[in-house]
Amino acid sequence: MEEKVKTEELTEEQKRYIEGLAWAALLSASIWALGNKLWWWFLGSLIPIWNIYVLLKLFLHGRRMSWKKGKWENFEKFHRRQLYIWWVIATLVALYAIITILSAFLNGS
Repeated sequence: MEEKVKTEELTEEQKRYIEGLAWAALLSASIWALGNKLWWWFLGSLIPIWNIYVLLKLFLHGRRMSWKKGKWENFEKFHRRQLYIWWVIATLVALYAIITILSAFLNGS
């Protein structure tokens, strides 16, 4: 039986945020899991085939899982960490895209 997420002291907007989709987890489940202190989920993201389940689980329920397991001091620190992880992953994806395009261009493909 899953525990209820402790949200008594949060506003409705904060509760909606915690229950929302973790888009950064969709881009990189491994980095997202590490950044949110979800160690077992990180390990699961490294296992082929199983990582598809992990990716979907983190995308759909990742924020709630992180809030529950992360023992965050307050919502602001939790939210700040979510934004930081988002920017790290977005930067890595952008760099990968730029390197791929440059590589293709320089190799004459």
